[in-house]
Amino acid sequence: PTATGSHFFAIMYLKRMMNKTVGGFNSATLNDSTFKQNVTRFHECAKGLDKLTSLILGLETAMNNMSEASLKCCTAQENLLNCHPAHAKIKDFSTERGRLVADSKAEMVKIQGRLSQGVRGPLEASLGKVKKMETRLKERQKLRDDYTYYKGKIAKLEDNKKAKLSKGEVISQVFTEKLDRNEKKMKDSKTRFEDCTAKLEEDLKDFLIGYPDEIHAIATEALAIQGHYYTTFSGHFVAMRQSLAT
Repeated sequence: PTATGSHFFAIMYLKRMMNKTVGGFNSATLNDSTFKQNVTRFHECAKGLDKLTSLILGLETAMNNMSEASLKCCTAQENLLNCHPAHAKIKDFSTERGRLVADSKAEMVKIQGRLSQGVRGPLEASLGKVKKMETRLKERQKLRDDYTYYKGKIAKLEDNKKAKLSKGEVISQVFTEKLDRNEKKMKDSKTRFEDCTAKLEEDLKDFLIGYPDEIHAIATEALAIQGHYYTTFSGHFVAMRQSLAT
């Protein structure tokens, strides 16, 4: 029966391991240091994006917690001022507290909208790019392994051929067919690897060029939302303090 799917790849892996250990076929070396440097930079960007995601979530949590704590604090202040005898300005304070509650709910709706459009949306898009790029890098590594394997195998077969010829041995048809077969596999694997690398390298450079501006825009909008949020609350707190002034 013909092996398919994961069984096929498992068999191929074992076959290659046997070729390396018993047959002496070692994978060839490949100099792609420039590409690896860009991959290293990409992984650093991916880590930075994960950190930004954590910070954004922390900012949202902090704003939500502050909103709840501020409203509870104002309610406690109102109850305190309403103790017998009630403060002379309790009605003015209660009016301002009511405005704070109403505006807080309305502002949180607006803030959630801004966060969704200007922060979460772009952040999810950037994370999606990273995930796709990681998948493509894994696929390239598989193609690279294929190419270096056959390249190393051909080098070993060529050495064997030279050794046979130096001893005056006749190269058998079986050996020639094996060499031709593996040369074709090497050429095919090289084409697949180089085509994948060329496209991936271009997209990787585009990602690295655009990354700083994308992250800067997200972080700037998050800070702007935070500033607007605090300014809105601060205005109400000032108004409540002034409502108690004699």
